[in-house]
Amino acid sequence: MLISGIHRKSVNSARLLLWGAGWALAMAVGVAAYCVGGRIVDADARQRFDHLARSTQYAMSVRIKAYANVTRGLAALLQTNDALDRRQFQQYVAGLDLPRQFPAVVAMTWEPETGAGFVAHQGAYPPGHAGAGGVFGMGLPVYRDGMPQDDAAQRRAAYRGMAGLNFSVAKLMQIVLDETMVRDVRLDLYADGSVDPDRRRLVIEPRDRLLFSEHGAQPGAALADGDYFESVLPVDFNGALWKARFQVRKTALRNGFDVYFPLASALVGGAGTLLLYSYLAVLYLSRRRAVKHRVLLDTVLNNLDAHVYLKDQNRRYIYVNPKMAEHLGLPAAEIVGRRDRELMPEEKADAAWALERPVFADGVKRASETQFACPAGVAQYHWNVRVPVTLGRSVTAVIGVSTDVTELHQLKDRADTANRAKSDFLSNMSHEIRTPMNSIIGMAHLALKTVTHPKQRDYLQKIYHSGQHLLGIINDILDFSKIEAGKMDLEVLDFSIDMLLSNLTSQLGDVATARGLELVYEIHPDLPRQLRGDPLRLEQVLINFTSNAIKFSEQGRVHVRARLLEERDQHLIVRFEVQDRGIGMSEDEVAQLFQSFHQADTSTTRRYGGTGLGLVISQQLAELMGGRVGVESRLGEGSTFWFTARLDRPSRAMPDEGDGGDSGDGANAYDPQQAGLFESIRGASILLVEDNIFSQQVGQELLEDGGATVCVANNGKEAIDLLLKERFDCVLMDVQMPVMDGFEATRLIRAHPRLSGTLVIAMTANAGRDDQQRCMDAGMDEFVTKPVAPRLLFAVLAKWLDQRAATPEAALRPVVPPPPSFFTMADGQPTAAGAMVLQAASATEPQAVAAASLAADVPAAAPGAPTPPSALPPTALPPQAQQPPSQQSPQPPSPPPAPPAEGELFDIAALAQTFAGKPDKMRKYTQLFLDSARDTMVEIDAALAAADLARLSELGHRLKSSARAVGAMRFGNLCLALEQGRQDADTARAGALVAQMHALLLVLGPHMEQELLAYDPG
Repeated sequence: MLISGIHRKSVNSARLLLWGAGWALAMAVGVAAYCVGGRIVDADARQRFDHLARSTQYAMSVRIKAYANVTRGLAALLQTNDALDRRQFQQYVAGLDLPRQFPAVVAMTWEPETGAGFVAHQGAYPPGHAGAGGVFGMGLPVYRDGMPQDDAAQRRAAYRGMAGLNFSVAKLMQIVLDETMVRDVRLDLYADGSVDPDRRRLVIEPRDRLLFSEHGAQPGAALADGDYFESVLPVDFNGALWKARFQVRKTALRNGFDVYFPLASALVGGAGTLLLYSYLAVLYLSRRRAVKHRVLLDTVLNNLDAHVYLKDQNRRYIYVNPKMAEHLGLPAAEIVGRRDRELMPEEKADAAWALERPVFADGVKRASETQFACPAGVAQYHWNVRVPVTLGRSVTAVIGVSTDVTELHQLKDRADTANRAKSDFLSNMSHEIRTPMNSIIGMAHLALKTVTHPKQRDYLQKIYHSGQHLLGIINDILDFSKIEAGKMDLEVLDFSIDMLLSNLTSQLGDVATARGLELVYEIHPDLPRQLRGDPLRLEQVLINFTSNAIKFSEQGRVHVRARLLEERDQHLIVRFEVQDRGIGMSEDEVAQLFQSFHQADTSTTRRYGGTGLGLVISQQLAELMGGRVGVESRLGEGSTFWFTARLDRPSRAMPDEGDGGDSGDGANAYDPQQAGLFESIRGASILLVEDNIFSQQVGQELLEDGGATVCVANNGKEAIDLLLKERFDCVLMDVQMPVMDGFEATRLIRAHPRLSGTLVIAMTANAGRDDQQRCMDAGMDEFVTKPVAPRLLFAVLAKWLDQRAATPEAALRPVVPPPPSFFTMADGQPTAAGAMVLQAASATEPQAVAAASLAADVPAAAPGAPTPPSALPPTALPPQAQQPPSQQSPQPPSPPPAPPAEGELFDIAALAQTFAGKPDKMRKYTQLFLDSARDTMVEIDAALAAADLARLSELGHRLKSSARAVGAMRFGNLCLALEQGRQDADTARAGALVAQMHALLLVLGPHMEQELLAYDPG
């Protein structure tokens, strides 16, 4: 402790000295910056002063020159006009606008050689100023016109008089000063008193005469040296030298920024120096810390019981710890810088590099376990972790850490052996207990089907439900380890909340009555009576809470409540609670609840019994159902146990409990046809064009159940052959088929004179709006998607059949020109298939020639391209396309295609909708689908082996419709992805999809059987 304290004091002293030197340096730099900033401010102020003085000097010179020009103008006037009288003189002066243009001018005069002169006054002479009362005059002689002026005598002879101008120096200076930006400028104006012009100096001398001063006849007192700026500048006054002295205080030329600039310079300089010093100091301290950390890291790595190394991309070792050096058999200094192949066998080095190379490639940490035999022949296990070292944007090295985990493997083997023994025991015990329980439950179920006596049925129902509950509890107890691991699976079934509470009453009602208690149920009106979830687990938790309430209550009521807490889309958060007026619990006892094999009080077990496991199981089950558990209790006043569960709305409409009775299939079946639909469909002759055998059988039985006569064609060519031989009221046309697809078949039907009015309804699994538009463009009348809902199919058929029956002329469609791709070649000659159809048409209808004549009037399309709607006559379009948008019948919205490998595994609601909720047909067609899917998967495997993506796409389309018809939505989405694989041309992706389809088909059959059993237990 003493040594540590001394070391800490020395470290603190060194730091204090280091930072003290930094602060001293920062202060010195700050003072220097302050001085430099002050000099910069003074220089800037001096520059502004010089500019101000010279601009004032210039303004004075300009005005004196202007006055001289005015004087010259007056002299010129007088020289050219010998007869100028006083009135004209006054008018001339008034025209000069002296008060506004030349405010400093006092008077303009004309003094002739003989006679009286003229004077034009502007103002009084200001008294008290130097130089004739502060007034200066300018004069120019005026000579007689035409007389010579070469010498002095001639000029005296020609002299007429003197034109003059008098101005106030004080007012002139005031005007000049008013124009300056700085009001504190002091100006003194002197006339140079030097006799010799060559010895003039711009310095105020004693012999200089004061012309103007702001302080009257005497100049102002001189300012203290250093506090002001002074400058003396010359002013030319008609060849005479005037000296203008300017003085201004330094503070008058400084703005707000100049005042704070030296201080800001000091702060910036000091702070910048301190920051730079801090950076260098931190760099120095960081370097010292890095050295210390390196020493510490080397100490740790050197004593770490693991192999640690650092290797670059060239497979050279950058660092190894002593353990790794010992493993390689060389000193660390001889290993660093050498490649791995130089230090170990090539096979071993390549095997290690194969694990390190992916880390360089993707920069992701990897961990693996290696096994090898030591020289003694004992298996050794090492756990290897390889971490990338990234400098910049690339991985430059890999750190490898290899730890010996042989002892952990030995411990794991012993634990696995013990766990297997426990699992075997639990498995045997589970089998021994569940077998008789299944017999009891099964016999009770069979007996319920034959017994009609109410009392006996009540006994059997209690036996059946108690057996179910007991079996659930046995499963929970036997699988307790599975519950703790959180691996228990939940069933998702449709159930009624009323039936759930009825089962609760059936099992606990007599017990409550025997104890003098009453079970009261309160269901909030907002909670739907039909839900989807795991009713067995819900019932188990409710039975556990309710039985505890009954057990710990002596009198009164036990309230069981259910209410809706939250609703999001199809998901509901439901709260169940059980309230009693029993013994209650203290806060300490409540805090100890929900622990395995624990009860609030040890005396409780002796008095009331129980294992203390029920609340733990209830908590686990509630959390599995997406909820929580809790309790509110007061000692002596009772308790309220509650839990929440995340449930869904039911996937199908469930019958009321009181309406179905025990009528077997009738309880789960419902009639999808509305009243009147059978009348329109019964007796109709319908041609079903479908290449999928499963879809053929489903469609045929649905239509025959509606009373229609159904004929099946496997492709478009067979459909045309049948249409030429027989008459059909409607054609249900698939789109994608071999030999001839639905688009081409429909265009041929519309082109045939006798078949053009046939009702064609598209029935396809392609549900996009573009697919619907393609069907309409091909000439189809209606569009329905697969899997087809019987109600929708019958409604569409009834609408169109009723429309055709009401307006028979609607069936007479104009003949549409046949598609060139089928009837004609590029040279106009008929194709073989076209010739066959035209020959068959000519044998039945002579009007077939009209079709050929119409074909010549329509521009030929590219081979295989559909006929554009703009090339067809208006009456050749489908009736729905001929109507304005406001009158068109609304189409059912087309759902977007589901992404691959998503969707519900088995949607029993879709299956029930397809087969009218009849359990026998639902079972029949699910088995038919599974058999058909297995056969189709054999064909898919063959096509995949041949890399035939076109065949894979065709098989995926064929299997997709069947899957969606029976509700195998996830499998159907995989088929859709396989169908769309033709565009990607990616065989690897197709192989991955086929593998998913095989794996999904293995679990789909048992899941379908389980769901169908829950749908119809009989």
